Amino acid sequence: MSDDLAEVVAGAQIILVAVPSVGHQTFFERLVPLLEDGQIIHIIPDNFGSLRLRKVLRETRPDVDVIVGGWSSAPYGTRIVKEAGIDTKRVFLRYRAVSLRGGVFAVHRSGGLFKEYRTHWLL
Repeated sequence: MSDDLAEVVAGAQIILVAVPSVGHQTFFERLVPLLEDGQIIHIIPDNFGSLRLRKVLRETRPDVDVIVGGWSSAPYGTRIVKEAGIDTKRVFLRYRAVSLRGGVFAVHRSGGLFKEYRTHWLL
């Protein structure tokens, strides 16, 4: 974990993007120049993030060969605890997803995305 995006992306096989959709465009513009061939990017939750990322890739790095996949939800749901309508510094776990739907660009490459999902995330 680091606040240096270049440090965490360099050499990473799997990149998990857990950024709210309002931040996707800015984050992707910073991420794309750092991507390397063969990396797998998971966007959780997708909220059209995979489409946004593919657009930035096409416009700025059409040569980079990465797998981009999006998921319907996070594998967990958290909420900030509010007291009298004010956010506190506490968070509670609201749910754990039993099943998630995922998609990948392009569909013929879905094996890479889902293989990594099964290998690393299912417990």
